[in-house]
Amino acid sequence: MDWRLTKPGAGKLVLGVFLIAGAGVAAAAAPLLLAQAQTPAAAAEQARERDAAVTVKVGAQIQGQDELRDADIRVWTQDGIVTLQGMVRSEADRQRALEIARTTTGVVSVADKLVVMQK
Repeated sequence: MDWRLTKPGAGKLVLGVFLIAGAGVAAAAAPLLLAQAQTPAAAAEQARERDAAVTVKVGAQIQGQDELRDADIRVWTQDGIVTLQGMVRSEADRQRALEIARTTTGVVSVADKLVVMQK
């Protein structure tokens, strides 16, 4: 198991640091924290889980909009970049779908592959 020192708030185990001063013991101001280092495979799995959660959130929010419910929009996420692809009825619908994606927590950026249907 690999462990590394990290800043307060990031660790799993807090270790108190004590200084010996003369005949007494005083607690140091800054605690040391130990956190388990992540393997590349674990980091990749966490990234996939974050992307899946973002995809679900964006898709659910789009489906929750009456004007977008019948739109043919596919959503996928890679490294926090959400791609919207498909057909929408109007430019207003396109802009609404993009705005939903852009304002969803966890989205880094949005790739727009939406097409407005010709009448």
